Amino acid sequence: MDWTVLVIAAVAGAGAFIGAYFAERAKIAAQTKALESIVRQEAAKARGQEEAKQQVIAENLKNLDMQMRTLTTTQEQIKAQISGELWYRQTTWNEKKELYGELLRVLVKLSAYYAKLQVAIGSNNPVGELREGIRVQNDELFRLGALARIFGAPGCDSIDNYFRASELIPNRLSEKWASEEVRNVNILMAHLTVIAKEDLRVIIAPHR
Repeated sequence: MDWTVLVIAAVAGAGAFIGAYFAERAKIAAQTKALESIVRQEAAKARGQEEAKQQVIAENLKNLDMQMRTLTTTQEQIKAQISGELWYRQTTWNEKKELYGELLRVLVKLSAYYAKLQVAIGSNNPVGELREGIRVQNDELFRLGALARIFGAPGCDSIDNYFRASELIPNRLSEKWASEEVRNVNILMAHLTVIAKEDLRVIIAPHR
């Protein structure tokens, strides 16, 4: 047997095996490299998508924050406007309430003065103090009537009518005149009471 041929055959077989082995390794390495490239690309793509998603979320949050700030500002403006309007209405209502109260108090005093004056005239008693009291109350009524015009109270017209129709303090006093003035004042008082209830929206509970 020729050992040379065997050696050559063995070497050739080993060379073929080694060549095939390294060729397979190169093929596996190439496939691994390609796979790693694909993995890197997919990872980069996923990172890009996630960054884009986070950017969209950030933009949405920013827009939402701006909308909330705008809404809060608008709400505060509306609240301030409503508060201002409520304050104005409440202040006007309070002023009118005080004004009507003062008007009715003056008219009660004025009616009492005219009634006392009627009695004094019939009894020939001094009337100087009563005349002065009537003058003071009429001056106050006139002042309050001017305030009623400022606040737009509906009762100011009836006060003007009273002063136009009434002969305040004539030189010659009489019981008839004093009685008529009592009647005029009481009519004005009743009229202003009705107007005040309507203007102030006062609701009177029905009697049971």
